[in-house]
Amino acid sequence: VQFWNKLHLEQNLKYLTNYPGGTAKDVWYWDYVQANGSKTFTFTLPSLANRPGATARLSGLLRSYSGVPQHHTRIYLNDNLVDDAFWNNKTTYLFTKDIPQSYLVAGANTIKVEALLDNGITSNLVLSNWFEVEYWDVLTAAANRIDFTLEPGAATNPEITGFSSDQLELFDISDPEAPQRLVNY
Repeated sequence: VQFWNKLHLEQNLKYLTNYPGGTAKDVWYWDYVQANGSKTFTFTLPSLANRPGATARLSGLLRSYSGVPQHHTRIYLNDNLVDDAFWNNKTTYLFTKDIPQSYLVAGANTIKVEALLDNGITSNLVLSNWFEVEYWDVLTAAANRIDFTLEPGAATNPEITGFSSDQLELFDISDPEAPQRLVNY
């Protein structure tokens, strides 16, 4: 059984109160990218569905620190260019791109952000806030844990592999405020 999975990638390492970003006015950032430089962010996908021709999605939130007269950024996923954008100084840049699932691999993956000095740009310093990867996954536990949502009409008793024991606990967390332990599964 395959399901649509979402992985949120964020590390709050730099606190910049003068640079709120996104709808939540977040002031914590992962890192920054200097002009004519790049920064690579690594993440791991324990499993990945074999789904030829499938589409995945990459999203992210960047914030202007300094861009004169504007910013030019390029975003790569595993060395595949997925976004090439000019955007305004003193703003946030939220991107969402549909990509071939074949850009992803089970195991280590990278997102690279480049800040370019071209087209008259004399300053380009960009803050990275977060990224999200959405993709087709398989029901395989990693470190004895799996979070998943099955699409309506999916198998009601799917087989989940990858556990080190058959002594399991299963919870319905559709309402995160009131998780329900499932029995007799």
